[in-house]
Amino acid sequence: MTKLLDTHDKYEIVEMELEICETLQYKFYVPTINTFLRRFLKAALADRKMTILSCYVCERSVVEYSMLRFLPSMIAATAILITGIALKCTPWTYTLIKYTTYKEIELLECMKMMIN
Repeated sequence: MTKLLDTHDKYEIVEMELEICETLQYKFYVPTINTFLRRFLKAALADRKMTILSCYVCERSVVEYSMLRFLPSMIAATAILITGIALKCTPWTYTLIKYTTYKEIELLECMKMMIN
């Protein structure tokens, strides 16, 4: 049994995995803030104004070193929460909780840092 395990080196295994992924046309993506923001805006049924303001809030957070401690999904969710409050919309609905997996209380720390 050990002999079978030693027949391929690490490089050959990685090459075969790559070939399988290419054959299946599998695409790898890095989850960015924009990836999550697009999804969450759909869940929020956002209009143009909310979309633009949420994008702006996210862009402002990207240049802040202190925001690196938060996940991209949390930053996107917090941007929508801030925008909802600013535009006096229903800020956080059950649908947003379902799609973001964040309750409003979990976003408070990130929100305080974004507002500052």
